[in-house]
Amino acid sequence: SPVFVPETSHELLHRMTGKGLSAQYRFTRQPCIYGNSMVSLQLTLSNSSDQALENIHISEKSSTGQNIHRFNAIGEHNTAVKGV
Repeated sequence: SPVFVPETSHELLHRMTGKGLSAQYRFTRQPCIYGNSMVSLQLTLSNSSDQALENIHISEKSSTGQNIHRFNAIGEHNTAVKGV
């Protein structure tokens, strides 16, 4: 079935704060496969620097105390990458 993903995205990490790495997110409006108390997001990561970024990952703790399903570290990338 078709999936509706809103076009509106929100800034999670500004490229200046992330030293070239920026992150945008949007709500997918789909059930989360990891639990009923979680929300599914589309996360878009972009490298705007002229250097490769390595070991992109989510830290152990959330500053807001929310549960986050971690993903495997993303290796070296020179271009934009997308993940869910």
